[in-house]
Amino acid sequence: MSDQHKQDDYYAGFKPSEATKNAHGSRSAENNCQYMLPTLLQMAADKPNLRILDVGCGPGSITVSLAQYIPQGQIIGVDLSETVLEKANGLAREQQVANVSFQVANAYELPFEDGSCDIVHTSQAVVHLSEHSRAIREFARVTRKGGGVVCMREADTYTAAFYPRDPVLEDSWQRFIRVNETMDIQWDGGRRLKDWTVQAGIPAASIEFTAGSWCFHTLEQRRDFNGLRFWQGASADNAVESGVATREEIQEFQSAWQSWTDGDDSLLMMLHGQVIAHL
Repeated sequence: MSDQHKQDDYYAGFKPSEATKNAHGSRSAENNCQYMLPTLLQMAADKPNLRILDVGCGPGSITVSLAQYIPQGQIIGVDLSETVLEKANGLAREQQVANVSFQVANAYELPFEDGSCDIVHTSQAVVHLSEHSRAIREFARVTRKGGGVVCMREADTYTAAFYPRDPVLEDSWQRFIRVNETMDIQWDGGRRLKDWTVQAGIPAASIEFTAGSWCFHTLEQRRDFNGLRFWQGASADNAVESGVATREEIQEFQSAWQSWTDGDDSLLMMLHGQVIAHL
């Protein structure tokens, strides 16, 4: 693994907090993979023993959820973080899902043979990599030609819309983006995803591109999203060290996020780019 690739860790070059792992753990096939489920179900009908690779699987909630759609198949989740994969293995044991496994792997150098997977899936991972098209090219390498698909979903963070409007909350969101831009993350990855895929060598005619969304509007959903995590721990330290926010401003942001979470009418909407690339 090269030094460059070592830097592309699970979450934008730094270890995720427990709050971030928990927020990611609320994701499932049902709330993040609706765009690809019809394709998955059709492929499973034709070939029940599908093999799926989930790249950047994090705490494994999507991986375990997808596994239940292919009871005769196999799904492998890979991530760079051994710690977060411990959480993923624990979830699989807890839910007694036997057709799923997890292993440490680099998105640029996947330890699988050419064409060995029917579906390669990734959600909210490509944007955190420094060489987007190189990673997608690697996804395509391990995908079966003549019927396999690469399925990817990335948020377009600039499209976030809050209700009720709160200048402090909206300022905190823009500052959060600025902190991560200092680490060269392209937070408009959703709108770039099709272009990255074409740059990886997949013809535009073979790409289905759609727009999806996140909507957090119930109290449970807002708690799962947990916007406070952006302004706690290492994330808050990064903001101060990069000069994006002061400790006093961070306290204001924390208060705004708590009010949003607790508000009866609060919601957050955000667009995503979604690709199904047919190989």
